Amino acid sequence: MGRLKRKKLTNALDRLLDKNAWKAENERREKALVDNLEKAKKNQVKSKKASSETVRTRPQLSSKDKILLVGEGNFSFARSLAENYLEEGSENLVATCYDTEKVLYEKYEEARENVEFVREFGGTVLFEVDATDLSKEVKKNRYTKIIFNFPHAGAGIKDQDRNIVANQKLLNGFFDSAAPLLTKASKGEIPANKSESRQVEDDIVPDGEIHVTMKTIQPYNLWAIKSLVKAKGVLAVKGTSPFYPDDYPGYEHRRTLGFKEGLSKGANAEILSASPKTYIFVKKEVMDKENENSIKGSLKRQLEQKKLKMGKKIKRKKVQHNQSDDDE
Repeated sequence: MGRLKRKKLTNALDRLLDKNAWKAENERREKALVDNLEKAKKNQVKSKKASSETVRTRPQLSSKDKILLVGEGNFSFARSLAENYLEEGSENLVATCYDTEKVLYEKYEEARENVEFVREFGGTVLFEVDATDLSKEVKKNRYTKIIFNFPHAGAGIKDQDRNIVANQKLLNGFFDSAAPLLTKASKGEIPANKSESRQVEDDIVPDGEIHVTMKTIQPYNLWAIKSLVKAKGVLAVKGTSPFYPDDYPGYEHRRTLGFKEGLSKGANAEILSASPKTYIFVKKEVMDKENENSIKGSLKRQLEQKKLKMGKKIKRKKVQHNQSDDDE
């Protein structure tokens, strides 16, 4: 083989090796790019998922709250509050139901034990209390929280339209009866010394709230609870939040008609499948004041931002002016 031929063959082999090396490197880079894109997509999904998940906080309830429970079933909710939230005692808790004591214990066999437990912790339990016409014993107090979980007229009406009207009537009557019993915000006097500050904290009373927890599937969403409240013009919606039964250890939802093995669902399965939500209502004037303060706060922040921008502009002009003086 001639010298020239060997050189051509060597160059061709080198080119082939270079081409294969280039191809391998290119494939490596493409694979790395694909891997990086996949990682970026996964991180983006995780980020979106994390941002979409709401931070779940423990219900804001304590022994300092003056709490009225309306329409209790087996009193497991009242017991859970006493056991898990009212750590300093349940003297400010009033738990009521519509049934007589005898009927209650016939409908819910666990109710007797729950009632005794609430009373042992200092809570008050009242029977035969109509949510639409609260008794004198209930009305003698004012409450920071009035709670009505899963209201239902329990009339057994099969016609959906009539059923909706019956439950709207229940809600309207409840709001009329409960709204006047809400506390009005007040603050204790400024203490003369630090030793009295604890007493002042105890004297501070917030504006009262009404909490109504409902299923959000049909026909319950057709009750139009927000529209009912708006039409009355006395209360306003402060907010809504998901209702998590496991926030209340030991709580077991029961239907108005009682619990029947084989027909009723245990472990709160019935409400968990219905996406329950708590609606929070306050006096309309309270909400109006909050909205007004929010607008004032927003305007104040906008003004501060404008002042900050103006200050930066003035500072920048001064710097430019000083620089031009130095150039002369």
